[in-house]
Amino acid sequence: MNEATAGAALKYHIQRALERSHTISEFSKRLELSAKNSKFSNATMRKIEEITQGVKSAKENIAKQEEALQDAITPLKEFGKNYPEFALKPKEALEKLLQEKNGQVACAAYRDDLGGIDFVWGKDGKDGYGLAHILEKREKQYTRLGLNAEQIKERTDELVKSIPEVIESGTLFKDDLGRVSVGLNNIRVGLKNTWDNNNLNNHFVVTSYERDEKVLRELETKPPLSNDYKGNSNYSALNLNENNSTKEGLTSQESPLSILEKSQLEKQKKLESERLAKAEKERAQKIKDKEKLELSMLNALMEKSIKQGENLKVFDSTLFLNRLSEFKDEVFTTPKAKQYLDIAKGFDKLFRNDATIAGKINYTTTRDIKSPLATSLEGAFNQKLTQRLVGTIVRNIPTTHIFKKLDELSGGAALKYHIQRALERSHTISEFSKRLELSAKNSKFSNATMRKIEEITQGVKSAKENIAKQEEALQDAITPLKEFGKNYPEFALKPKEALEKLLQEKNGQVACAAYRDDLGGIDFVWGKDGKDGYGLAHILEKREKQYTRLGLNAEQIKERTDELVKSIPEVIESGTLFKDDLGRVSVGLNNIRVGLKNTWDNNNLNNHFVVTSYERDEKVLRELETKPPLSNDYKGNSNYSALNLNENNSTKEGLTSQESPLSILEKSQLEKQKKLESERLAKAEKERAQKIKDKEKAELRDKIRAQKNATLGKSELDREIAKRENIPYKELENAPKTSVSLNDDEIHPLKFVIVNKSDLKPNFKNTGTQTRTAVDSKKVEEIAKRFDPKLIIGRGGFDDLPIILRDGQVIAGNHRIQGMLNFNAESRKKYEQALKENFNIELKPNELLVRMPEQELNDKEIFKLASKSNENRANSFSDTLLSAMSSYNDKLKHLPPQFESDSVENLANQVARVLERDAKIPSANQVENANLSLLSHYARNTPNNSFLEVFDNAYKNLDREQFKAFKEMFANNSANFHNLNNDTTIKNFTISPYLTDALDTTAKMLESGNRSDNFSKLAHDIDYLVNTTDENGMNAFIKENKDAYKSVISQLLGSSFARFLRLENPSAQFYEFLVKAKDRMIENAADIFAGTSKPISQINIFDFIKYGIESGKSSKESRELIDLLPELEKKFNAHEKFLQGDKK
Repeated sequence: MNEATAGAALKYHIQRALERSHTISEFSKRLELSAKNSKFSNATMRKIEEITQGVKSAKENIAKQEEALQDAITPLKEFGKNYPEFALKPKEALEKLLQEKNGQVACAAYRDDLGGIDFVWGKDGKDGYGLAHILEKREKQYTRLGLNAEQIKERTDELVKSIPEVIESGTLFKDDLGRVSVGLNNIRVGLKNTWDNNNLNNHFVVTSYERDEKVLRELETKPPLSNDYKGNSNYSALNLNENNSTKEGLTSQESPLSILEKSQLEKQKKLESERLAKAEKERAQKIKDKEKLELSMLNALMEKSIKQGENLKVFDSTLFLNRLSEFKDEVFTTPKAKQYLDIAKGFDKLFRNDATIAGKINYTTTRDIKSPLATSLEGAFNQKLTQRLVGTIVRNIPTTHIFKKLDELSGGAALKYHIQRALERSHTISEFSKRLELSAKNSKFSNATMRKIEEITQGVKSAKENIAKQEEALQDAITPLKEFGKNYPEFALKPKEALEKLLQEKNGQVACAAYRDDLGGIDFVWGKDGKDGYGLAHILEKREKQYTRLGLNAEQIKERTDELVKSIPEVIESGTLFKDDLGRVSVGLNNIRVGLKNTWDNNNLNNHFVVTSYERDEKVLRELETKPPLSNDYKGNSNYSALNLNENNSTKEGLTSQESPLSILEKSQLEKQKKLESERLAKAEKERAQKIKDKEKAELRDKIRAQKNATLGKSELDREIAKRENIPYKELENAPKTSVSLNDDEIHPLKFVIVNKSDLKPNFKNTGTQTRTAVDSKKVEEIAKRFDPKLIIGRGGFDDLPIILRDGQVIAGNHRIQGMLNFNAESRKKYEQALKENFNIELKPNELLVRMPEQELNDKEIFKLASKSNENRANSFSDTLLSAMSSYNDKLKHLPPQFESDSVENLANQVARVLERDAKIPSANQVENANLSLLSHYARNTPNNSFLEVFDNAYKNLDREQFKAFKEMFANNSANFHNLNNDTTIKNFTISPYLTDALDTTAKMLESGNRSDNFSKLAHDIDYLVNTTDENGMNAFIKENKDAYKSVISQLLGSSFARFLRLENPSAQFYEFLVKAKDRMIENAADIFAGTSKPISQINIFDFIKYGIESGKSSKESRELIDLLPELEKKFNAHEKFLQGDKK
């Protein structure tokens, strides 16, 4: 058999083995069996052996890792109480131990090269160990340096909190005595894997913290250490116990490495680098050989993940990625395979990351946006609900035009490139669609390919709209009615188990026990029997009476009724929907009808139906088969077949009676009428829903446009608050005095007022009065279901009862108000009792007691109060950022025109000293917050982004190390942007309109690719722009997108900024670049070959862009981009004049 034939046959056998296998071992076994039955060459047999061994070793590695993890998470009883909920969460674990000051967190961190790493509180004193001992040692050092108690605590906390980062990102070191440490940025954390001379399996314990430089250098402003202090040789080795100093094995602060030792270390690093380069080259060669095989396997996986819908084949990304995960990352590694996976994962990630969707399904994993949606929500029900939404998403992506057939399309390779590019640069679905459409317009695709692009963009847009609609329906559906008693939410969307639960408990309800797309949630209610009975209890009671009349004993009756009722879930799930001309609803299957009702006490139940009856078309007699005909007495009970929610709503009128069967003709006519009425109602409902949808879309569009226009070109700190009409309220007489303060000079007295619940407007959207960008649903639930009056009432300050404006907008206490609006009966009772005890008042059920400022406040005062109230209560990075920034707003207007400095650290500290005048030595947090505030002062809101959105997106999409570098590089250089913007010699230069979008582009470019690729993509876009626009810089696209030029400028800036984040010490490198910017722009403005020079006063953003591109390594792509800049500048200027009415 020749190789070509063998290759095709091998693909076939791999596909066949994949299709027939549920596990890795089954796949390997089937592939080996197929190989034995085929006459493959030795080379092909070796490839098969590589594949089977590869998947087997992957499985073995999983088992081995699992065993190691089990060891790692087992705590040592000697170290006290363990806090297992903080395992694998190093930052939170450290915070917990600093808060509790006892116990341990086993496996607080984990490294593949070490295993679990425990954080232990330990104890201080002579025999001390652990974090307590480390802190004690540092406190003594800082005391000797003359710091006060507050400064000491701040310094030690900051020091210890760097441990998780060092462990996660540091380099592992082992000395010749076997001692272990991890180092990062001149910091060493010592580790130990023994305790009482016993080895700790897959455990290491943090034993010391050490810095290479003197502790003195951290302070910068203190005099040299005294001889007495220098004599304390233990200060740099704060170990688990006194006799285990890392001084001997780690570089001591008092004993730096010798020149010879440093030389040897560099030589070792070089040899190791050469070894890694050689290994990488060999790995690349293997990748080349595996490419065809991997693509074949991926195609097989893809085929298994395609589902046939009503109108087209669709790709189930969840199923595909689940199947893919069985092979682990090392299986598919070649470039083409990765491109295949990038597109699949790109769509999956795009839908999961979209902020609108995430917000609508209570997305809580803001720290790690890459986590699967289903695991981000708590409980089996939430997981099922999420799976339903995700299912809707993936089933709206037309597979044929994105994946398997991509290469068969006209322009297939280019289309793949544009899809990947749009995915890489987009945070939201709407952004993806916009980018893909723009790319399509810029490329000369055939009409066929353009139609495919249109299908793709329309597909993802409709998917997003469907999710919002479904989610709203599901939220209504899962809300129980208090009239039906206790709810068992763990059985939601589990109809069989829900029924079993109610039969067992004989009380309560399961809200949304089942769900149908054409109905919504369907509740199972136990109800009660008797004259006013309803629900399952009433249905069972009726059937029991029937079976008693038929002469069955108690055991037979129970068996029959249980069997009967347990058929309800199958009927609901698989049955056909019927609606009669009176609007009554039922679901039918196999001659069984289950009646449903969506009203209770004459009120509509939103997206709820309740099971009201059970009916069979044939006589009950036929169910038994062995009993005689019914007696006349029994026949007279005409209600036996309509077991309704209440006695007055019998389905006897609308459903077929067992005693008076309709003729065949009557049945036929009735079914025909039902069908026509059902079609009429469906059409009317569809039209009504479309009108509502169109109206909602228009209102939302207008609202978003108004919000964008209100903040356009402004800093996050310059906000106008729209006020509405005052709500009615009643002041509390003889109430105690209450107030809140921003500082000693700004104190705002408050009054207690009673308001209607419906007038309150909690807000978590960073609009109006609020700086909140995320809701903490757990906090709301805690208040609503387990209210503790002591935590709110009588606390004083911002922690007391919520504070509102006179129009009902919330200044402080959004979570408290939302929780109070959701009070259950028990919490409401505690609330009312506490108000009675503290204020001697009784509220009506629709009332709440809140606080209100006595005097009218202006927008700045309101915003400062709202921001201050959120300190230490942040739920997202932007919450933290905005709360910190708000205190600097007024001070930012009184900055010096220029800052002078000799380093980036000095520059950042200068900004902090100006904005933090009360702090003698600003802390690291104060330095960061002050500089971020200054950065936000120049990074103004744009139609595409706000400053906070940019940092939130970067926080979600970059890894922690990348985000830290991104944040520090721009924040620490905020004063350099200030200097450039305020330099009067280059008066035509401003970066402010472009800076926010440039920050966003920088983060995305860091995610998506290297500098050359980014420049190449930009050159393509700019070349199209300058060649398709007229003398006014206009074309059809620019008319619809007036910010297009500014967007291109921002992308150019962001692309040139991104390279600094790939360098060592990005902040310092970026500092040097910005400090030299003015001089370099002036130099570049002179054209020595043409003998012309641009006046300094005309130097602008394009000169800065040119300098930014030229500052990096020259390449074909960078030169191409520089060549396009003059024409782009010309078109930009023409466009600006055109917009100002100076049309040529």
